[in-house]
Amino acid sequence: GCRGAIHRARSGGRNEPSTSSACSDKRNVVKFSRRASLGLSVFGAVLRGSYRPESEAFGAEIIYDKGTTLQGKTLSTRAMAPAGAEGVAAESQETSGIFASLVVPLRWRCGEVREEAVDAGSRYVWSGFTDPVDGQGILDRAEVAILDYPRALEAGYLDRVYKSGTIEALGGGLPGGVLKENLRRADIFRASTRQDAVGTTYYDWELAASPQACTEEERKMLGICPYESVTLLAVAAKDDKLVTLTIESKIASFQRYTKDIRNAMRSFKLDAGT
Repeated sequence: GCRGAIHRARSGGRNEPSTSSACSDKRNVVKFSRRASLGLSVFGAVLRGSYRPESEAFGAEIIYDKGTTLQGKTLSTRAMAPAGAEGVAAESQETSGIFASLVVPLRWRCGEVREEAVDAGSRYVWSGFTDPVDGQGILDRAEVAILDYPRALEAGYLDRVYKSGTIEALGGGLPGGVLKENLRRADIFRASTRQDAVGTTYYDWELAASPQACTEEERKMLGICPYESVTLLAVAAKDDKLVTLTIESKIASFQRYTKDIRNAMRSFKLDAGT
């Protein structure tokens, strides 16, 4: 499944697919709420592996030899193959002239991409990402939306949303449906901007959401309900379109595949149609 264009990428111990275009990437300070600061310590423990919910099972980590050459594959909204080919879209009906892509490790498996019509645009969804070596789930879904949203083309608009550093500004500044309802109260833990070779700016966020209810024991131990999922969001505007990438992963999967998942978000890029 999720077949796409293949390229080779160097790895420093894990499969780390490179982006197809050179992007500058800088980290920026984001203002955190007290709740987010508390959650950040929990989130850090999750990534270090010191906090593991009993309900989650972890298998042996897959280790790759440092320096080995590994392959990545490109998932794109551009037409990739005739209708019916596994993991790729049929001839795209996208007429905006803007296409988007991301790169994931070649070994990942997923279901066929679905193209859906949504208000003011199109959405492309890949789901059910798994590692064929051990059958572990990786991503619940990766979704690209290409939308008409003239507001985002105003000078400095996305910069203002980004610099606000709040989930309220992020949710209010993007079209309805980009952030799911459970993310309206999510915490922002990481944010960055980058530019590609043609000057397009990409805004990247990492969000973690807690359930509205949890056991008293969990709340006493952590101070908040433990996070269940991580969502990575990348946003860019080009011509007359706003384009978003949303990657959803359970906490256990994100802990296991952190580098690969973050690299997939950083590989997200836009291309003009020809």
